[in-house]
Amino acid sequence: MTLKDHKLAPNHKGFTLLELLVVIGLLLVLAGFIVPTIGDWRLNENINKDFNTLVSTINYLKAKVRTINGSARITCNADNGFKYDVSSYRQKSTSTEDPNFVLRIIESSKDNVMSGKTFFDCPSGQKIYILANGKATSWDAEVNFKVSGVADRDNYYAYKIILNPSTSFVQQFKWSKSTDAWVDIR
Repeated sequence: MTLKDHKLAPNHKGFTLLELLVVIGLLLVLAGFIVPTIGDWRLNENINKDFNTLVSTINYLKAKVRTINGSARITCNADNGFKYDVSSYRQKSTSTEDPNFVLRIIESSKDNVMSGKTFFDCPSGQKIYILANGKATSWDAEVNFKVSGVADRDNYYAYKIILNPSTSFVQQFKWSKSTDAWVDIR
């Protein structure tokens, strides 16, 4: 049988160019709705991750200083994050740093602990101390996303921690969109 003799079956049909263009158009419209949603989801996951990193790091430092009977320091930096140092020196003050603290540092974070993709409400250079006796610098910080310099709590997750100076207990809050207030999440 030659190609010339070969004929399509009478009920065999293909796609027309118009049908193909309609399907591609529908896919593009759907993608236009899905892509921003995926971007918001990723941003919310970064906020959630940074908040959990912050709380976990503070709890780790509290346990570490009790174990070694020393002190820890969290230093906020300009990258929307922080670094920490652990010293075997048992500092007595939560407001001023003893020179012996630096001389006896046994552990330091080399890189920013936070992702830097969210807003971390901690002024660059601020220092928070955690002591072996359970005391800490009084501190509260917020992890959120800012749009034009304003925290956008209505569209994205927002978290807040308060570090108790007497017990170094980390109180955790999440912004409630329905009540427009911080809600304790513990």
